[in-house]
Amino acid sequence: ARHRLRSVRAIAAWTRALGGRRASLRHLGGGHWDQGVRQCRITQRLRNYLPRSSADGGLDWDALAHAVRPETGCALIQRSCGYSWRKSLGIDDIRRTIDLIKMQNPNCKVMVDNCYGEFVETSEPPMVGADLIAGSLIKNPGGTIAPCGGYVAGKKDLVAAAAARLSAPGLGVEFGSAPGHVMRAMFQGLFLAPQMVGEAVKGGLLIAEVMSAKGYRVQPLPRAPRHDIVQVAFKFNFD
Repeated sequence: ARHRLRSVRAIAAWTRALGGRRASLRHLGGGHWDQGVRQCRITQRLRNYLPRSSADGGLDWDALAHAVRPETGCALIQRSCGYSWRKSLGIDDIRRTIDLIKMQNPNCKVMVDNCYGEFVETSEPPMVGADLIAGSLIKNPGGTIAPCGGYVAGKKDLVAAAAARLSAPGLGVEFGSAPGHVMRAMFQGLFLAPQMVGEAVKGGLLIAEVMSAKGYRVQPLPRAPRHDIVQVAFKFNFD
């Protein structure tokens, strides 16, 4: 159930960015439920949560094709598998997902949790139709040296709306809490990020090859296309 828990946490985080609070706090008032926000989740096809089902980790396209309603305001795509045993979404998967969403409701905004996926492929989600993306600077774009921080990118009005919720109304991106030496590390990390991500991808390929040869079940499989820097290996006595 870790995948489900992480999805719920991600939805809660995005909801806070839009001005709401956790659904578990709805009895206190002021949460997204009180504001009329409703949600549904399209999971990936996991016939069970054992590593042996890794080949079944694609999106449920049939469910997605009928999931968006006229009143749907926003769809969140989680690019990386993170800590879950499923396939990460490639840019082509994200493009197809966005096309399906926009086909059902052209006014639905699409947000992408881009963590672990930056610089792995030659395109990023906004290049295939995403309205807004967000990620962490202590992962790929921080180049292993950024000590903290995150980013939001995409359409100007949506970035401004996110910035308006960051600190206090009216401040936007004009103020922040990052001191100068942290900003230097962030920009230096961004400069190093493509090389660091490339090294991480090569390390993942090596780990997958070695651990698979030793009898571990790995995800992604050795020599499979990479869509993020995550590599998982398990060895349980299933049989």
